[in-house]
Amino acid sequence: MAKRSVSASKEGRMYVSPIPINEVKGILRQVNAHPRKNLEKPFPNLDLATEQFIIAIELHNQTADTLHNSSTLNPRHQKDYFKKLQGRINRLIDFLEDSEKEYLERLHYHQRNALSLEDRLSKVDEGLFPDFDKPDPMPPKKLINALKAYRDAASQLKTTPINAGRKDIHRDDLKQLIHFLFDAYQKCSGRTPGYTYTQRDGKAHQYEGDFVLLIELAIPFANLNNKNGITNNSIGEGIKSVKKDRS
Repeated sequence: MAKRSVSASKEGRMYVSPIPINEVKGILRQVNAHPRKNLEKPFPNLDLATEQFIIAIELHNQTADTLHNSSTLNPRHQKDYFKKLQGRINRLIDFLEDSEKEYLERLHYHQRNALSLEDRLSKVDEGLFPDFDKPDPMPPKKLINALKAYRDAASQLKTTPINAGRKDIHRDDLKQLIHFLFDAYQKCSGRTPGYTYTQRDGKAHQYEGDFVLLIELAIPFANLNNKNGITNNSIGEGIKSVKKDRS
C-alpha cells in the first residue's frame, strides 16, 4: 500500500490523510471511467474531488464510534443500553417516591442559585427567597408517571431493539457514509447522485452507476461494522434512503 500523504496544516501541525492521496485519485479515476450515457465524468477537477472524498471519509469515521457504531446499531448494544437506562429510571423513580420533600428542596436550591447576587439581596428584604418568577416545578407524582412511561418504552426497546428485525440491507452506518459521499459527489459534479437497476448476463438485478462504484471503493477506508456483510442491495437501499431523506 502506498505511503500516506503528509502535509502541513493551518495550525502548523502535520496532517496525515486517512487514505493515501494516490489511492484516492485512483478511485476517482475509476469512477470517472465508469460507462455512462450522455453525461460527462463526475470529477473533472481531480484535486477538488480528492479533497472532498477525504473529508467525507474523515467525517464518517469521526462520528462512527461515538454514535452510529454504539447503541444505535447493534441489537446487542441496544439491549445493554436500554437495560442500563431502565435501571437509572428505576433508581430515579425510587428516589422521587421516597423523597418528595427532598426533590422540592433541591429544585428550590437550584432556582435560588440561578438568581444573580443582586436579585438574591433584593429578595432578602421580602423574606427568605419567596416565590420566584419562574414556573412551578413539575409535581413529583406527575414526573413519576412520566418516568414510568419512559421506563416502559425503554423496557420494550430492551426486549426488541430497533434493528433486531431489520435485514442486512438496512445499514445505518452505511447510510451515514452515503450521506457524506452524496455531498462530496454533488459538490464536485454539480449533479445529484443516482443509480441504475439492471440485470446483466442472466444474473439477479444489480444496483449500478458511478455513485454506486464510488461507495463500493470507499467502503474499505470507512469505519463500518462487518464490512463483509455489505452487499450490492444494502448499498442500493442506502442510496434510495438518502435520496428520500433529501427530497
